[in-house]
Amino acid sequence: TGHVRYKFHSSLDGTAVVPTQQILPAPEDGFEFGRTQPSTFWSQEFNLTGEFGDGGSWVVGAYWSDEKFRVDIPIWLATFTGFTTQPENSILDTDTAINFDARYRQKTLAGFADVTFPITPDLRIYGGARYAREENQTRYKTALNIYPMLYANKDEPGGVIAIADGCAALSGGALSNDDEYDFEWTPFTPRLGAQFDVSEDVMVYGQWSRGFKVGGTAATLCGNTYGPERITAYEAGFKSTLLDGNLIANVSAYYYDYSGMQIYQGVGAAVAQVVNADAKTLGVDIELRARLGDVFSADIAGSILKAEFDNFASTDGSDPLNSRGLPTVL
Repeated sequence: TGHVRYKFHSSLDGTAVVPTQQILPAPEDGFEFGRTQPSTFWSQEFNLTGEFGDGGSWVVGAYWSDEKFRVDIPIWLATFTGFTTQPENSILDTDTAINFDARYRQKTLAGFADVTFPITPDLRIYGGARYAREENQTRYKTALNIYPMLYANKDEPGGVIAIADGCAALSGGALSNDDEYDFEWTPFTPRLGAQFDVSEDVMVYGQWSRGFKVGGTAATLCGNTYGPERITAYEAGFKSTLLDGNLIANVSAYYYDYSGMQIYQGVGAAVAQVVNADAKTLGVDIELRARLGDVFSADIAGSILKAEFDNFASTDGSDPLNSRGLPTVL
């Protein structure tokens, strides 16, 4: 059984977004806004294990979790110009601040099984699978404040307009003041592998597996929904204990093929959205641990990694016009 209760709050003034003008009063002037992210998480897991034959083993189990969390965050959109396809929108060319208040609930119910079967005293194959029902629910409201140009003094608030439904105001659409999203997936994630004892001190292995990460909504941009992330992984390597146990040497090589990797994509100087992009990763990890006498030991670890997206474009928030001419398609 697991339970986590988490609280987070940070105070911000938002002025770094627009270095040429201060669109909000600074906290020292008596104005403060903050980002709040509380959460509550419960989980329960049951396992049943057993052994058979000469070195065989199995496990079956069930898992449940329920997490509720909130994201209350202000996003400042100084001089609102490029976030709408409605040129008649009345808030164009004004300084705006939108506050997202999103409430999430994510539930998981899963069953799993895994078995290791000895072929010979030195060779083992293993495999298993997990089947789950994943639910993701989002409810969020938005509020929009429209500020007069160059607004910077709390004692001169003239012209500030508050709109209850910020997303509708930005898009020029109908007011609803309550966006709801419900997602459900039933992923099946298997794995299959083999292990071979070259000697009493050296074991080589290879494994194939699939993984899944739920999609959902991001509370930093109106209507930002994204799909699940899937991965097919291949890994091979060896684990060894050498020199009478004084040296541990482990090496693994892996290839990850992502379908719909979830990643933040910059869409302007102050706004990012979560999107899905296909990607591939090829890497090698090396780990060495040497015992130096009865007291000391030395550890050395390193990685070689090559990772790339099939097709992904983003904007550098610090240089949205890409004045340095850096590549944006990775």
